[in-house]
Amino acid sequence: MTKDDLAFYNAKIAGVVGSEEHFDKSFSNDVLDDYYTKSAFFYKKFHSPDGAMHLPIAFSEEATHKSKLKYQANAVGQMIKKNGYTHVLELGCGMGFNTIHLANQFPTVEFMAIDINDTNLTFARSKAKNINNASFQAGDFNFLEHFEGRYDLIFAVETLCYSRDFNDVIQSAAELLTENGRIVIFDGFKTPTRTAALNKIEEKAYQMFCWGFSLPDFKNYKDATMVENIAPLKLEESAEYSNHVMPNFLSFQKSAKLTLRWNFFLKLFTRMNWIPLAFIQQLSAGLMGPYFLEKRYVGYYKIVFHKEQIEK
Repeated sequence: MTKDDLAFYNAKIAGVVGSEEHFDKSFSNDVLDDYYTKSAFFYKKFHSPDGAMHLPIAFSEEATHKSKLKYQANAVGQMIKKNGYTHVLELGCGMGFNTIHLANQFPTVEFMAIDINDTNLTFARSKAKNINNASFQAGDFNFLEHFEGRYDLIFAVETLCYSRDFNDVIQSAAELLTENGRIVIFDGFKTPTRTAALNKIEEKAYQMFCWGFSLPDFKNYKDATMVENIAPLKLEESAEYSNHVMPNFLSFQKSAKLTLRWNFFLKLFTRMNWIPLAFIQQLSAGLMGPYFLEKRYVGYYKIVFHKEQIEK
């Protein structure tokens, strides 16, 4: 996508939405809760009937979409198996896809998952009604200091981008970890290698990209991996998967472009509240995502923190 294309689609999205005030609004828990409540139908209809709400990671074109969606959970599962972990907590579980997949794989491991969205939790509990080792609880990971329990592993898939203070959440999570425990994160971050400043067209497109996810901005990767002030933790692993989420983004972009050919009807139906604004947000995220991944402004990463055993 060229900068001229960005300008064209900036105008398209703005025309459908009707007011640029939407792009500047703050993203409180209420706004985020509303976004995911109204997005749930589209995730289940077009992305995953089983409730996955994250990006698929592709290493092979032959792999199915469903198998690509299991990559993050399978990576967590490998860590559970390798270390013999028995108590696992998921932060921001969405509709429960990852925890349910893992609970079925590891029937002797106890899984707890929290989310702020009642619609997500209702779906997750329904899907897990016959699973005895998975529990879903209303909870805000911004306030883990009020959370009880001890866990061998805590993981978050594309949720800590919404944290009010990323390092505070990691600090609170570290206090819930047992010795030799780990925190595993899959998420998008501003890359440490980005150099050139964005021009005005790119700034508007980036704003729309973030708005597409109900984000004010992406966190900085460098800030996320600086653990000097989180004494019990060491950065154990960091891997970038930007190239492996790009195929899905490009497919998403293609669908968004086709949908925006009907911008008159999108605008009309959005005004009449027949189409929720969350759907237009998702189109915006899909349109702009490949540009900022290709530009190396935003990347997709796996980060693992380790709570080392204290020498006695």
